Amino acid sequence: MEGMTNQSTKAAIYEVGYRGMKNERDLKLAAARVANSIVVDVRISPGRPFIPFNSSRLRDLLGDGYLWVRDLGNLNYRSYDEPKKIADLESGITQVLAQIEAGRTPILMCACGDFHECHRRDVALALLERLPDAAIVPLPWGPKTLFDDAPPSCAPVSPE
Repeated sequence: MEGMTNQSTKAAIYEVGYRGMKNERDLKLAAARVANSIVVDVRISPGRPFIPFNSSRLRDLLGDGYLWVRDLGNLNYRSYDEPKKIADLESGITQVLAQIEAGRTPILMCACGDFHECHRRDVALALLERLPDAAIVPLPWGPKTLFDDAPPSCAPVSPE
């Protein structure tokens, strides 16, 4: 049951946008529900100390359960007029695949609340190309999202 706490044996690629979370502890609590999880930060620039969920605080809070992969960041994150442009998709995917091969379950994370509008969707779909038996699963978080009550769906997100 790689990376799952429900009854499915299908491997999961979790995804989460932290917009709406109170603080980094919400992320830590949600990630703790996923066996062998590693939060893969796919933001291009998470290091500024004044931003919420900065890499320093996440590294302190999650330890080896946190990995920033700059190569998976959106170079055009400041412009809604420009198309998404991932820094180095192949290199970034290789880094995530190495974590999966080491037995970790990735949780792709950035700020965006809407997965379908976010570049982490592009990253997740690229991972699915390499791992066709995997599924993209939204990471449940908050007081009413218990795996025991409502297991996440393992239906792959469609590319459309």
